[in-house]
Amino acid sequence: IRRNLTDGYVYPPADIRSALNCGTTSQCKQDNQYRQITSDLHNMVPVRSRVEMRRRNARYENLGDATRADDCGIRESAQFFEPPEHVKGDVARTMAYMVDTYGLPWLG
Repeated sequence: IRRNLTDGYVYPPADIRSALNCGTTSQCKQDNQYRQITSDLHNMVPVRSRVEMRRRNARYENLGDATRADDCGIRESAQFFEPPEHVKGDVARTMAYMVDTYGLPWLG
């Protein structure tokens, strides 16, 4: 079975642009700090394209049992995304790394 994978960003590029106040995606690509942050492999994970499209504009949140998990253990609502239990620690550590390394704000 072939899966369509893409680069998924744990700390979203839109929030990096906002934190750096560097403008649009095209404008930010001219900013050395933006390019350094968005190319940091600690923030990138392979993810199914379909999942990344749904997740990229959502905030991480514990949705609990009120929201049904899909076959991969993902729970989501219109504004929130809860990763599967087995990767929550990875997500938290990546977010902490991005905040500590680049001075980005905590999201939530």
